[in-house]
Amino acid sequence: MGFGEPLYWKKIRKSDQLFQQKLKSTAKTILICSLLGLLSSCSSASTPDSPTPLPIESPPANSFLITIKTPPYTLEKDADGFDRIEVEDYSSTGIAGEFMLPTKVIGILVPPDVVLESISIQVEGYQAEPLEGVFKFKVAEAPRPSGGDDSGTEEGQITGLDIIEQLPTGQMRKWIFTQVRYSPFLYDDSSGKLQVVNEVQLRVGYELSGEEVDQALLKDTAMDEQAEETFPNFTEAKEWYQPE
Repeated sequence: MGFGEPLYWKKIRKSDQLFQQKLKSTAKTILICSLLGLLSSCSSASTPDSPTPLPIESPPANSFLITIKTPPYTLEKDADGFDRIEVEDYSSTGIAGEFMLPTKVIGILVPPDVVLESISIQVEGYQAEPLEGVFKFKVAEAPRPSGGDDSGTEEGQITGLDIIEQLPTGQMRKWIFTQVRYSPFLYDDSSGKLQVVNEVQLRVGYELSGEEVDQALLKDTAMDEQAEETFPNFTEAKEWYQPE
């Protein structure tokens, strides 16, 4: 009469079978999750047409968005055969050695109790399109150095890549504002290619001082009409300047 398999071996074998089943199940779960994660990352990736915002390392305490649009423009030739772009209320770059392209200084209102040193300008995105043709723009004259050499741009230089340049703040009676220089035309002189930025979206970040604003100053309406005509975000910003 033979002996049957001991009971404890049966328990061990059964436990091992359950462990193997759980191991296979866990492996399947990990594989499925990995595939789903891969698909999710692919679907969330930016398409070539979507703008890629610049990363903000430390988000500002307060911020708002503002969109600047480029008005209609005309392209024409001057008497010397150079291309020239005309935009209403814009002026050509007068910086020595730079190409003469339209630019404009734009004021943006900020709260009256803002900390001026905290103001930041972030380009969230922009919409640009290439213009057909090959272009040649005149360079603003540079003062002649004492050595007698002419100063100009280097071959292949691309100007206008800094669409937005942050400028110092200002104040007009009660209205406090920051300023940016908007240069919507991107020119590559090595190829003669030209792009126009139709609009750019900015994020204006700032911190508040927490100090009480002079109520008498907020009641000053002497420059309200001019502020409405000057600042593109006047409608939204005027709520900050309401006296108590």
